[in-house]
Amino acid sequence: MSSPGHADLAHTLRMLVAESGLLPAEVARRSGISEATVSRYLNGRIRPSPDKVGVLVEALGLRDSDTAAGAIRLAEDLRSGAASRVVVLRSGTATSQRRYAEIDSAAEHVATFTCTLVPGLLQTERYARAVFTAGGQTGDVLEANLRDRLSVRQRRLADPALRVTQVITEGALIWHVDSLDLMVEQLDYLATLCRTGSEGRVRIGIIPSSQPTDLFPRTDFDVYDDHAVIVGTDFGTCFLDRPHDVAGYVERFRRLTDLAVFGDGAAADVERIAERFTAMTAADTT
Repeated sequence: MSSPGHADLAHTLRMLVAESGLLPAEVARRSGISEATVSRYLNGRIRPSPDKVGVLVEALGLRDSDTAAGAIRLAEDLRSGAASRVVVLRSGTATSQRRYAEIDSAAEHVATFTCTLVPGLLQTERYARAVFTAGGQTGDVLEANLRDRLSVRQRRLADPALRVTQVITEGALIWHVDSLDLMVEQLDYLATLCRTGSEGRVRIGIIPSSQPTDLFPRTDFDVYDDHAVIVGTDFGTCFLDRPHDVAGYVERFRRLTDLAVFGDGAAADVERIAERFTAMTAADTT
């Protein structure tokens, strides 16, 4: 029977193949690995070495993918006996939700960076509904997840024992989600949070588009104290707790924080973006 880490590696490789859109026969041709061996890697019957995983991700054209990097690290950990330190799980599954809840509930400081959307803790009900709907959720599942999202938001932002730092790029805020009035509502709420916070426990920073930088983060991520990081991808969620990995994300978050404006400055930036959407709304009605 394969170990949990071995099964995670096989699952991650299957996600990568699915992401590439290639058939196993084409993967075999491009990688120089027999189709039978590729199949055994994907179903977990054989554990590939880190080098073989590297060959596979090159053949898939996904060397720069976060999921691919996680697969290589997982193969390295399996070889060294530290596989439990890196886990990639399909997003939205009971297993991934349980692991997320365990990490989140134990944290004293949650640091979030987003370059694609408003962070979950700061979303209005309508914005969260649009995000879940875009992800294919409907009916009772959608309503249950929405209630959970709003409950977590209220509980975590009101928790006096928790510190929250959220850093958002301006690009995430100008991403037009669903409707103009939804965006105005979301940005008004966000501007209020920027100004008020919760007795200094909740800090919201905005990185203006005018801010020059040599940082190029490819994904959103959450850092929990100094012991865990969660990185989301389109096909799965990567959970990291290796000290070297976590330290790298802690340093990256520190540098991103240095680029951001907070408090009244952040609120003013958010309100400036909200005014654009308001102007667009007025233009639509004329």
